[in-house]
Amino acid sequence: MRIAILIGVAEYQTLEPLPATSNDVEAIHRLLDATKLYSKILVHSGGCTAAEIREAIAPELEAFSGSEIEEAFFYFSGHGFEIDEQSFFATTDYNTEAPNKTSLPNSHVDDWLRSLRPKVAVKVIDCCESGVRYIKNARLARNGQALGRREFNDLYFLHSSHWTQDSYVDGQLSLFTRRFLQVIAESPDGPLKYSEIALSLTDAFLDESQKPQVTTSGNFT
Repeated sequence: MRIAILIGVAEYQTLEPLPATSNDVEAIHRLLDATKLYSKILVHSGGCTAAEIREAIAPELEAFSGSEIEEAFFYFSGHGFEIDEQSFFATTDYNTEAPNKTSLPNSHVDDWLRSLRPKVAVKVIDCCESGVRYIKNARLARNGQALGRREFNDLYFLHSSHWTQDSYVDGQLSLFTRRFLQVIAESPDGPLKYSEIALSLTDAFLDESQKPQVTTSGNFT
């Protein structure tokens, strides 16, 4: 079984709107749907608060408890911030004074993936300051950002930029999402490995100020 969670936040109460994110989610949804591989694709797009997203996703995760998950795929497009070396994916109600409550902290997203116990965990994040410092660091471990290799058989975390960089829009789509889709569209027929997507994405930004950050571990699926 393969499941996907796709979130694109276009509307914000205190931040600049990002209309391209709705297009991003629609494009990723079409891509995954066309593969016919995903048993469940959860989509949240437009205006959605952190509480609304959590309330919608919690019962879905509970429903998959105990199931054998081949792949769990998470996608986010919207505003993003790094605060005290932690990454936050902003939702419609984002408030700088309450980032944990009014966003999706990266650590919570990782907890969602862990709860599914997938053979392959995939995370594609398209927002500013999206890179996460997955390193062997005691303080980050206490903050929930140290990622043990034993938690997933294989993981592929593709972030649109480093934690100090902006991520940009390219017409109707966000640049990273557009390049992600292009890499897949231009690849030879046959199974495409996430490890190959990661390498091609990195090459696609060689001449850009925005540099993707890639975290991988496993058998290079």
